[in-house]
Amino acid sequence: MNDNIKNILIYNPGGGMGDTISIVPIIQWLKKKYHLNHIYYIQSGPNKYFNNSCKDIFGNFVRTVDNIPDHFGFFSFFQPKSFSHIKIARNLSKDLGVDKFDIIIDMGTRVKNTLVVKQIPHKFFISPAMYFALSNPKKIITKPKHVIERIFCYFESVLKTKIEIPLEYENIPKKYTDEAKQILKENNKYLGFSITAGHPTRQKEFSVDEIIKVANHFSEKNYVPVFFIEDKYKDLIENLKKNVKNVIFPEHLADQQLRNPLLLIALAQHMQATITIDNGIMHMLSLSSTKIISFFSSKGFYEKFKPLNNVKSKNYYMKNNKSIAELKAEEIINFSEEFI
Repeated sequence: MNDNIKNILIYNPGGGMGDTISIVPIIQWLKKKYHLNHIYYIQSGPNKYFNNSCKDIFGNFVRTVDNIPDHFGFFSFFQPKSFSHIKIARNLSKDLGVDKFDIIIDMGTRVKNTLVVKQIPHKFFISPAMYFALSNPKKIITKPKHVIERIFCYFESVLKTKIEIPLEYENIPKKYTDEAKQILKENNKYLGFSITAGHPTRQKEFSVDEIIKVANHFSEKNYVPVFFIEDKYKDLIENLKKNVKNVIFPEHLADQQLRNPLLLIALAQHMQATITIDNGIMHMLSLSSTKIISFFSSKGFYEKFKPLNNVKSKNYYMKNNKSIAELKAEEIINFSEEFI
C-alpha cells in the first residue's frame, strides 16, 4: 500500500457539515503521502459540502461523486430500491473513467453498507466495520473508537510506521486571514463560544441562561465574548446581544462571500480559547491553533468525536444520562477557567 497509489475514493456515510470537516486531516495526509492530484469523495445526503460551502478547503482536488443516489450505500432488504446500489457500485469506477480504485476508505461501520461499498472495484479496501475485518489487507483493530484516529491506526498497522496526524488545516488563504484581522483587533483577549447544534435529534446544547452567566463571568475578567452563531438564530442572537457584556458575532461582520468554514478557522486563531458543544463548529475549531474546551452529551460521543489535539483540547462528557442543559454556569466555569 506504499507504492503506485493514484486513485483513492473516500466514502463518508455522515451527511452533516461536521462529518465533512472531520475528515480534513485524512485528506491532507493522503495528499502528501501519495502525492495525489485528486481524490474522489462520496458523501451521504443531499448536501455535498466540498462542492459548495467547503469548496475552498481543497478546491478541485476533491472530486465529489454526485451522479448517484443521495444515500448511496444505505442498504435494506425491506427497500427494493436499495438493491440498485449494488449495480451502481460495481459500475462506479468505470463511470468515473477509473479501471479500479487503488484504495477505498469507507468511514462507516454498518456491515450492510460496507458490503455495498466493497462492490466498487478496488485494490485495497479499508473499513472500520467489524473492527476492520472486512478490510483488505485484513486487520483487527479494536481501539481507538475515534472515527478519524482509527483510520490512521489502520494505516500505521499496515504501513508499519508512526503517522504524524496533520492536526491543523494548512495554508489558510490570505483573504480569510486578512478578513479575520480586520474584524478582531489584536489588542483584545477573545474567548469563543459555540452553543448551537445542527443535528435536530441530539439534545446537546447548554442552557442559554447559564451560558450567558459564563460569558459575563469572563467578560468581567477582560475577555471579549465571541459567539460563532449562524445569523438564522435570530432570537438567540438578540438574547445574547441584550444580556452579554461586550459580545460580538464576527461572522456577521464579514464579507458575505467569505462566510464559510475557512473564515471560522481564521477567526479561531485569534481566540484565547473556545468553549463549545459537540457540533460542526467544534470540528472547524479543531483545525485551528486555538485551545478548545468541548462538552459532550455522553462518553460514547466523546470517544468518537473529540478533538485529536490532546495538548490544545480539554473535554467534558456527561454521565448518568444527564443532559448538557443541566450544567450550571459554575460547573462550566470551573472546568474551563484554568485551561484558558
